[in-house]
Amino acid sequence: MRLAISEAQASKAEGNKGYGAALVMGSEIMATAHDTAVTERDPSLHAEVNAIRQAVRKLGDANLCGAVLFSTCEPCPMCASLGVWANLTSMVYGVSIATSAQMGRSRICVGASEIVERSPAMIEVIGGVLEQECMPLYTN
Repeated sequence: MRLAISEAQASKAEGNKGYGAALVMGSEIMATAHDTAVTERDPSLHAEVNAIRQAVRKLGDANLCGAVLFSTCEPCPMCASLGVWANLTSMVYGVSIATSAQMGRSRICVGASEIVERSPAMIEVIGGVLEQECMPLYTN
């Protein structure tokens, strides 16, 4: 999660929105990334999307079974759905969508757990990891 936090800080420094992600498979860090939607002018370039794309390229396979995605904020519906299609084993996040929305972030208030529950996947979703360290990223 600390790698994801570093990525989120880099995101903010570049003028993006301050989201970070890291993807780990076994003991190997497959990817670290941050959102680039603002600087790349592409609304799909969330931190989780960028990390999953990096990991898939590195692995040479779209099946990320066994991988854990760490994100500073709960994956949005798009990112959680991508986690389903990539066959992630776990999604771990710091700040929840609900909390970030209360802090003034514009969010689609559908949690990652709800996306996973409605999917054919069996993905473990764990929230609140290093939440207090992630919170300052989302205060306006």
